[in-house]
Amino acid sequence: QIPNLREADDVSSKFADVTGAELLLFGRDTVKDDLGITRPGTVAVLVDAIQKLREDDAESSTTFIEHSEYCFGKIIDQLRLKAMNKVCSLPDPAPPHIRDSERTRYKRIVEFYFPGESAAVEFLGG
Repeated sequence: QIPNLREADDVSSKFADVTGAELLLFGRDTVKDDLGITRPGTVAVLVDAIQKLREDDAESSTTFIEHSEYCFGKIIDQLRLKAMNKVCSLPDPAPPHIRDSERTRYKRIVEFYFPGESAAVEFLGG
């Protein structure tokens, strides 16, 4: 039950076929356009409740890791460079340069797949 909704605003039937993963991806436009919920107060309450679910999910359960060809490519390149440098007895390569727009995502992916301090130094530079 979502708090502060009037009985006339019962929209629970609109979510009958929605999975939890799908719900966490909903935004204001999805609620309005795809589900047809148009009353501004109801939309605001639903979007706020979805955001709280995202925050609760992030704090208490598994991490949602999105796929990024760019980030995985950088990780693979770094691992290849390290392997080639080891064969040639060269020092480890410097951490990769990551676009500003991808830094947060890259850090999250590296920390998920390579937990620990050594991964932070190798992939993140510190």
